[in-house]
Amino acid sequence: MEFQLKDIIIILSTFVTGLFTLGAVYLTNKINSSNSRELLAQVNLKEKEKNKLLKLEELYVKFDKWSQSFITTCFKYLHLSNSKSQTDVKLEFIELKMLVNIHFPELKSELYLVFQSRDKCAKLFTETHLSSELKAEMEGFELARTEFKKQIEKLSKALY
Repeated sequence: MEFQLKDIIIILSTFVTGLFTLGAVYLTNKINSSNSRELLAQVNLKEKEKNKLLKLEELYVKFDKWSQSFITTCFKYLHLSNSKSQTDVKLEFIELKMLVNIHFPELKSELYLVFQSRDKCAKLFTETHLSSELKAEMEGFELARTEFKKQIEKLSKALY
């Protein structure tokens, strides 16, 4: 059985065509794989930002509830002197600290300032003759509270 030049050319052209086809399939798969990875990364980033925004909203609500409860306690103290607040905000306080420590460590210093201001107000609860100082400390607490809320808003705007 002899091979003629014509037969060899047919076999070589078939072989070369097969190689080009395999190369094209490989390149197409490589490009699609790269695009799929990029798309998955974008979806993951959006999901992460969405979750962070949800946690920011939760932090804002819990902080507002806790701080408003503290302000109410201060006002009750000012007007009724020895009355105690019936609002139990211990769970909100714990969740507030947890949210900041786990999800938003960049807000720790701002929250610390709020807690310092709260502690100054709370120290004056035992002094019945210092209501004017308590009012001044309450104003400081309100300023720290407002600044913390602004920091939360700034973080949420950065996510949009």
